[in-house]
Parts: sequence; C-alpha cells; structure tokens
Amino acid sequence: GDATTVSNGAANHAPARRMSRTGSQVAARGSIKALVKGSAHATSDATIAAVRARTATTASSMRLTAQNDAQELVESLRFTIAVVVVVMAHTIFLAFDTDMELDSFPEPGARSLAFGVDMACTVFYTIEASIRAFAYRSKYLTSAWNLLDITLIAMAVFDLVTLASNAGSSSQALSVTPGLRTLRLLRLARLVRLFRFSRSLWMLVCGVVTSMRTVVWAWFLVGIIIYVFALFFTRIFEPHVCSPTDDPELKEYFGTFPRAMLSTFQVTTLEDWAAMTAVGVRAEGWVGVVFVLLLLLSTWGVMQAIIAVFVNNALEASTVRSKDLAKKAKEDQMAACRQLCEVFRLADLDGNGVLSKTEFQSVVKSPHFVRRLMDVGIDPSGAESLFDILDLDGSQSLDRLE
Repeated sequence: GDATTVSNGAANHAPARRMSRTGSQVAARGSIKALVKGSAHATSDATIAAVRARTATTASSMRLTAQNDAQELVESLRFTIAVVVVVMAHTIFLAFDTDMELDSFPEPGARSLAFGVDMACTVFYTIEASIRAFAYRSKYLTSAWNLLDITLIAMAVFDLVTLASNAGSSSQALSVTPGLRTLRLLRLARLVRLFRFSRSLWMLVCGVVTSMRTVVWAWFLVGIIIYVFALFFTRIFEPHVCSPTDDPELKEYFGTFPRAMLSTFQVTTLEDWAAMTAVGVRAEGWVGVVFVLLLLLSTWGVMQAIIAVFVNNALEASTVRSKDLAKKAKEDQMAACRQLCEVFRLADLDGNGVLSKTEFQSVVKSPHFVRRLMDVGIDPSGAESLFDILDLDGSQSLDRLE
C-alpha cells in the first residue's frame, strides 16, 4: 500500500516538474532575447555616436581647411595685386567721372555709367572684406585697416542707395548738390588702402608722422628767421622806397613789412631769389651777403636738418617695424603649431587622446598637414620620420604631452 501511494505521488508530481522546467526555459529564452536586443541597441547607439563624432570631426576639419585656404588667399601676392589694381583703376575713374560728368551719362542716377562702375567696385570690396573676415574670424575686427575697409564700404553703399532713391527727383541729380558731392569726394580715402599693401610707402608715412613734432619746431624756427630778415630788409630799404627816385621793383618787393615777409619767404623757397637779390643789391650793394646768409640759415640749413630728421625717423620706424614683423612671424609660427596640434587631434579617429602610428600615417600625406609642416619650418619630405622623433618613450603612440 505504501509503495502504491509513493508511486501515485511521484506520478502526480511529474507533470508539475515538467511545467516548472518549461517555465524556466521560457524565462531563460526571454532573458537571452532581451540581452541580445539590449546589446543590439547598445551597439546601434555606439555606432551612431561614432558616426556623429566622425561627422563632426570631418566638418571641423573641412572648416579649418577652408579657413586656412582663405587666409593663404588673402595673403598671396596675386590677391594683393588684384586689390591694388582695382583700387587704382577706381580712383583713376573718379578723375574721368569728375571731368566728363559720367554720373549723368547716359542718364542721371542709377542708370549712369559712374553708378555702374561704383556698384561693381563696391561689390568687389565687399567680397574682399568677406573673404578676409572668414579667414581671420574674430581677429578681423582687431585690425584698423579692416575697420577702415568696413567704413569705406558703408559709405559707398550709402552713396549708391542715396543716388538710386533720388534718381527721379526734381533736382534730377542729387549728385550736383554740394553735400553729396562732398560725400562722394570721401571715396578718395580708398587711396589710403594702398599704404596697407606697400611696406616702403607705409614706412615713409610713419617717418613723416613721427617727425611732425620736430618738423613743427623747425617750421617755427624758419618763421622766426623770415620775420627777422623781413624786418631787416624793410628798415634797410625804407630810405630808398620813400625817396623821390624810388625803385618800383624795390617798392614792390620790400615797400612794406608784409611784402618783405612774402619776398623773404620766396627767397627761402628759391623762387625768384636771384631777381630779388639783384633788386636789393642795386639799392645797397652789401645786402647781397645778407641774402646769402638767409639762404644758408633757411634753405640750406634748417630745411636740410628737417630732411635729416625725416630720414632718421623713417629708419627708426623701419627698425620698429622689423621688430613688429619678427614678433608677428613668431606669433604666426605659434599659431601654426597650434593648428598642427589640431591636425593631430583630428587624426585621432578613435578619440582616445593617443595618436597611433597608423593614424599618423593616414594623415601625414594630406595637403593640409603638409602646409602646416611648412608653416612651422619642417620639411614635408621628412614627415614620415617625425612620428619616431616625437615618440619619446618608444610606445609607438603619441600622447598630448609628446
């Protein structure tokens, strides 16, 4: 009986055990499916993140390359020559416009030849300024030359808009009004831009500006000399001027103090000085020595000293400019080094902060990388060995410190 009971109990529990095993298997399969699904989602997210990172890196590299190309363009000789030619041609055209009234040919206002030329040149200046702004980004507004360009472009646009909006007015040509004519004359300020492209011309201007303080005092000294000699000539020739048999030429040159001042100034500029000296010698023979003394003190004395001051200050300005250029060259080299580090960072495809030799070899032949090497004074032909030189610890990888 007991055996029968045990047998019946075992038989009753067998289906329960089978159902338990089946439930465990189903749960295990569900866990595996969930794990596989989660792993797939994780893999998909990682892939998307990697693609996004690579896309961002590629976009950053393209922007950097475009910016460097734009900077090389604006600093190239051809670009400079093109800008100088356009500025010179536009300035020469202003002379023809003024003389031939091209702002009324064939029709006044927006249909005139002068308006079309001004419009084309303004578009060119705007494109040039845009390229420079893209090349230098935040540094663009730090240059006084660039601010001058923006000001001139704004003035040109205002001029064109004013002419276009008043093309059919009763005054017919707003350009004939004194106000607009004066405003349009400010376009001649574009000639100042030529100083930007000519170092020698800019050095001369710097020398003149730095010499102005000395020059003003030199002019003051010349004025004193002219005053003293004019007063001397007036007193010496006064008896001959007031006599009944006065010399008309002597009276014309030295009859009054203002005339004597003007005549003395003409002598210092070597204008008709021989004729004035002859007139003075006819009245007083010994005055010829005074005229020579005047020339020695003014024309051949103070004026030559002024020239010497100009030359000296120009040389000093050139020396300062050379130091500034050396400083700028050093800053450019440091900027190139930073860009080279940026190239290394972009070459780090896995973004782990370490550049492997494979990653280095993939970027070492790119034109952008070669240009950066040339900027810092490294021969691109030896770039293959650059990795081994920078790899100080021999780990076949470059970290940020290296």
